Amino acid sequence: MLMAMAAAGVLTASAGAQEEAHAHILRVVNPEATAVEELGFLRQAVGEAGTAAEYASFAAGGQERPGDLWAMKTHARNILHALDPTRVENGPGLGFGLFEAARKTIEHLEMAADASDATDNVRTHARHVVNCVHNTLERAHRMLGIVEQILATESAEEADQLSDRLNTLGFQLRNGVDANGDGRVTWHEGECGLYIAQEHMQLLMRGEGIG
Repeated sequence: MLMAMAAAGVLTASAGAQEEAHAHILRVVNPEATAVEELGFLRQAVGEAGTAAEYASFAAGGQERPGDLWAMKTHARNILHALDPTRVENGPGLGFGLFEAARKTIEHLEMAADASDATDNVRTHARHVVNCVHNTLERAHRMLGIVEQILATESAEEADQLSDRLNTLGFQLRNGVDANGDGRVTWHEGECGLYIAQEHMQLLMRGEGIG
């Protein structure tokens, strides 16, 4: 009887260990989400990046008259809310903030890759996704600096020029950029954005039989 109980304990511990990597993966993307807060950090990051990109386009004249300083400042505040809602009380977006969602994505994927039960599939694609999210964070931080410049300036001409740079970075948050000019956007440093992160996350999950 004691041996049977001990064996059952070993099996339970083993099952728990085998769920470690997957538990972190499901914090990044939850295929069974029924509410925004359950989506997982990567999908939240993609949503916030979309909002930031949309308002960066507006700031550059996508919907407002170019050169309208008040409009550019308004759109800049909306971008700030999408990046970090702790900095602006109200604004569009999911309310999580790109910075926080991206940092949590990286944190949980690194823990998934370091888990005792992590497969080669998890370790490989987690690294690819993390690279893309790091790229996105770097671009988001550059956007934050530009937003702060727009909010500080009283020159419509300066804000207009800054808004063009903001728009370029906003596009790259999800789409990335062909940094080496080889005609492809890959998962490597300086290139991919969140769309390629999503592709590799799907490959990771498919390889693990999740979702």
